[in-house]
Amino acid sequence: SGPTRERRGSDEMASPDQRKRVLALTEALRQGPGVPGGASLWQPEAGSKDVTVEIASSQVDLRRLSEAACVRRFLVPEGGERAIPLSQVAQAKPGGILAESTAQSGAVTVRARAGAKDDKEIWLEVWRAEIGLVSSLKISDKTSKIYNDSVFGGLAWSVDENLCCFIGEIPLPKFKPVFGASADSDTGADEKPEAEDDGKSKDKDKQPPHWADEKFVYREDFGETLEGKVAPAIFVFNLETNKIFKVQGVPEHLYPQRPMFDADGGVVFQAVHLPLKKLGLNFCLNKSIGLYHFEKLAEEESDASEPRRLTPDNFYLAFNACFDRARTKLVFFGREDQFVSHSTNYAVYGLPWPVPDGTAPECVVEPVRDLPSDGDDFAGFYGYHVTFCPAGFIGDSSRYFLAQSQCMARNRIYLVDVVEHKVEWLNFLDKADGEYEMLGCEGTSLVFRYWSFNRLASAHLVRISTAASDDSAPTFSVVSLIDDKVPRGLAPAAEELFTALTTTVKQHTVRLDNGAEAYLQYDQAVLSGQGKPLPCLVVIHGGPFGASPRDAFLFQRNMFVGMGLAVLTVNYRGSTGFGEDFLNALLGKIGEVDVDDCGNLVRAALSEHSSIIDKDRVGVYGGSHGGYLTGWLIGHPEYRSLFSCSALWNPVLCLPYNMQATDIPDWVTACGKDEPLQYAYTAEDNALFWDKSPFSVVKNVTCPALLLVGTKDLRVPPHQSVHYYYTLRSQGVDARLHTYPESGHSIANMEHNIDAQLNLALWFADKLDAPMPYGLAPIAE
Repeated sequence: SGPTRERRGSDEMASPDQRKRVLALTEALRQGPGVPGGASLWQPEAGSKDVTVEIASSQVDLRRLSEAACVRRFLVPEGGERAIPLSQVAQAKPGGILAESTAQSGAVTVRARAGAKDDKEIWLEVWRAEIGLVSSLKISDKTSKIYNDSVFGGLAWSVDENLCCFIGEIPLPKFKPVFGASADSDTGADEKPEAEDDGKSKDKDKQPPHWADEKFVYREDFGETLEGKVAPAIFVFNLETNKIFKVQGVPEHLYPQRPMFDADGGVVFQAVHLPLKKLGLNFCLNKSIGLYHFEKLAEEESDASEPRRLTPDNFYLAFNACFDRARTKLVFFGREDQFVSHSTNYAVYGLPWPVPDGTAPECVVEPVRDLPSDGDDFAGFYGYHVTFCPAGFIGDSSRYFLAQSQCMARNRIYLVDVVEHKVEWLNFLDKADGEYEMLGCEGTSLVFRYWSFNRLASAHLVRISTAASDDSAPTFSVVSLIDDKVPRGLAPAAEELFTALTTTVKQHTVRLDNGAEAYLQYDQAVLSGQGKPLPCLVVIHGGPFGASPRDAFLFQRNMFVGMGLAVLTVNYRGSTGFGEDFLNALLGKIGEVDVDDCGNLVRAALSEHSSIIDKDRVGVYGGSHGGYLTGWLIGHPEYRSLFSCSALWNPVLCLPYNMQATDIPDWVTACGKDEPLQYAYTAEDNALFWDKSPFSVVKNVTCPALLLVGTKDLRVPPHQSVHYYYTLRSQGVDARLHTYPESGHSIANMEHNIDAQLNLALWFADKLDAPMPYGLAPIAE
């Protein structure tokens, strides 16, 4: 039986019965198996073809409001068709690890660790497999932060495994007090003068003092998720000498990323050119990024020369480059022409190594402009830095390259032939549906995850066989590591829920003539048991240059389906994986084509599936640009009557405000005007941005609205949401605002994220009168 509706306190979002059912459902979902995440692979012995695999996963501990991580280890013998489980243990890495990397041989590992007594200290440790810790070096006088992310990269090894390079933060200078120091003195009153040179060190030019009145000069960082990263530089660590130095010669306003060694100890890196202002870089690739090379590494400024640019000056974007193992070929993603969207359809390029003077990159894979048809298995390469991090050559091959991308809302893994310029979808499990995602690749072994909307995530090892001559395509054999069965030992409520999610959940596709589409998921058993249509929640992705997966087994989607809701997930024009023309159709037309696509997809779903969806109980929810579209839909004269309630997660609501406050103002000019960023804008521009803002139609909003806002959101700063909340309240609209201190755009803090997800469920359980078929029996009246 469904929940009973009861009286509740003025601050309670749902009735006691609904609350108990939502809490029970949340606990049941969180008891499910952790999703396989990153994977590490290595040969347990030198020369062995056995493969050891470690797969990390995590679950949420609701009582401790924390993440519980574990590692599952498997041995796959040479020629074996089955994996041997070795262990499953809690992931308990030594504390304070900032970054770590193991060399290709597996013999040596470098770890960067925060100091045990002072977390501002940074130490580099060298560990050898047969010895343990062999050396440590304090480096916080050289760099105050080690960058370890998908944008700037992590630790990278030289071929001989004696050097490691990485991006680190140049420390702020020590500021000398202004008062109490003589005008001609370089030291402050309380500062001891430096000891005289003993003659053993190299003479250095005396640096002018940094006075304290420079301390508060504005220093901007690289935006959301990259806070505090202000002054990146390339650093090299020599394991033999146990010394570190900063590579000199990177020009001003050129910010290095993802360094790696060539065969002779030189460094190749990508660098973003931002001459005026640092802009947000994460999930934003519409920047001028070139490939550069230092043949010789200079430790002193006097010895430095500028790096050689490998891509032409008019070549707009080159990123996530990688060498083949022999360092004879360099492959990267990019675009020659400038674009303004934060992601686009990327080409793949190749360069011979070493690169002869005057050699232009060869285009290996062209962008795909047209909307794909059913049956097409490649729509081009889309994504961001993180998408292409696992990409690389197979084993010793300099011809075959692995990469992943979306195709019509399904992630897929592709084999790229850089000689014949061909791309092949690797359908390892021979399933047309579902999502394939690379978890790790090393040599001739690949680990991938597979799941679909009604299948738990499974993990598999692929053994890759390549011809010695590199003249024929590789062959693949798959070994299962983790299956997709509902695990034994679950609590009865969790077992009931996961059995339903994997057996009785159905999906239908709704499509418009322009290519926009949505996926309707619902529990057929709940629909049959109710004997009437289900309430529906429309879910809209952010970006806007991203896509909602049609086939992922996602916690939030399963939560809504488990509540007895039909869930309509939307991909509007501007979404990735549907051809470049489909993506570019949004530029300059936000608040128009994306709104129309969402509204018309909802109408089409109501028309085509009236036996599934209750037209009087339709809610809408989205985050970031999805929140922007939610704000538009509930205020739009043509579409607002479709919705009975809404929720907005860090939404864009006022473009004129966002133009001045966000870390990516280029988003406003790209999506609002289809133009590159111009800091000076006119009254006409301001009027245009206002007309494209959900605030322009807020007077029409009547349906209840929940707002979930991170107070430290740099991408979509929070003040617009607070003002929107009070505007709704002033109009008599049922509105609720939750703010999460110190949380950013994704509200990633574990306690905050659990709370936000819980309140979403409580809100829609109440406002849509959700059936809540799983979990507790109703409370006795």
